Amino acid sequence: MHYCLTGIASCFMATFVGVATERGIKVREARIRASCTLDLKKPLGVGEGRIINNVAMSLEVEADALREVLDDVLREAIDRCPAIYSLRNPVETEITLLTRP
Repeated sequence: MHYCLTGIASCFMATFVGVATERGIKVREARIRASCTLDLKKPLGVGEGRIINNVAMSLEVEADALREVLDDVLREAIDRCPAIYSLRNPVETEITLLTRP
């Protein structure tokens, strides 16, 4: 789950910086912090329910833009980020077991 959270955060950061760059904004420094609440009953076989109950990220940015402009960049990054999109729209999975004789 830590790798998933790191992947979500890095994907979002890349999307945010990409959107800012498209708008001609120079991002001098950026930091992201991500956290989530886990319920491990299902993986441990002792209950049901969602494993990840929330994902929270905080983004600290030093850039050549007003706060209002960065808020617009943030909204667009949330809309365009593949990881955020995938969290909000479940992905169907297909898993095949291959065995060797």
